[in-house]
Amino acid sequence: MNFFPKHVQIQTTAYCNGACPYCPYPSMHTRLELGDMEDELVEKLLDQCIYHGAERIILYLMNEPLMDLRLPRWVRYIRERSDTLVEISTNGKFLDSATRHWMRQTPYLIVLVNINWMTDLDAVAKLIMPNHNCYVRGIMYRDYTRPEMRLRTELIFKRYGASLVDGVVDDRAGNVKLDDGAPRRTAGRCRERRDTDFMHVLWNGDVVLCCQDWGREVVLGNAAKTSLIDIFNSEEYAQQRRYKVDGYPQGHLCTRCARLIE
Repeated sequence: MNFFPKHVQIQTTAYCNGACPYCPYPSMHTRLELGDMEDELVEKLLDQCIYHGAERIILYLMNEPLMDLRLPRWVRYIRERSDTLVEISTNGKFLDSATRHWMRQTPYLIVLVNINWMTDLDAVAKLIMPNHNCYVRGIMYRDYTRPEMRLRTELIFKRYGASLVDGVVDDRAGNVKLDDGAPRRTAGRCRERRDTDFMHVLWNGDVVLCCQDWGREVVLGNAAKTSLIDIFNSEEYAQQRRYKVDGYPQGHLCTRCARLIE
């Protein structure tokens, strides 16, 4: 019997407007091939997710999703065909009135707002004001947020009863330098079941093991050439799951990841 992932993460565009010190993008984007996913491939992936009953379609991966001007179209495409949960994560720079409007009108939409120096807090407040259909959660990295911005953020989210959590910073499997003096997680345990419950599809169709695989070290197939369900049930994926039980070989991405190291 073939299985389909519960959560599919799709990088409709590979670009980001941010330069967050806890993210690999600023140091790695010049070394990576970047682009926008073709319309036909986006629709092909969304159709597969809907057909196979994915629990959540995540329209971001190592990027700023609002840089894709087609994003409202993709969200509408899903909502017209399914009540599957849709999730995006944004730094809040592009939360203009038009964007806030379609977000507020969209049911079963999860909007994660990463609070940092770029975030427009006035726009965030207007997004989470009463009478909206989407669910908004703020994520604040306290060591990278000015005290006055932290206080204002806390007041806004408390005023409207919205969820605000502290973000946890690590070195993203060795892809972020540790020279900024801020505290980071150095060990933990990966409980997200990225190899069994998730798929991560880059803009060119390549399927990577995890959202930490910025260097595209573990490519498990290409969704422009092979269906998601066939990739997910392939020998390449099966081998990664065996590694998790039997132990990873030397140099494997997961051996460098603080989310797995104990």
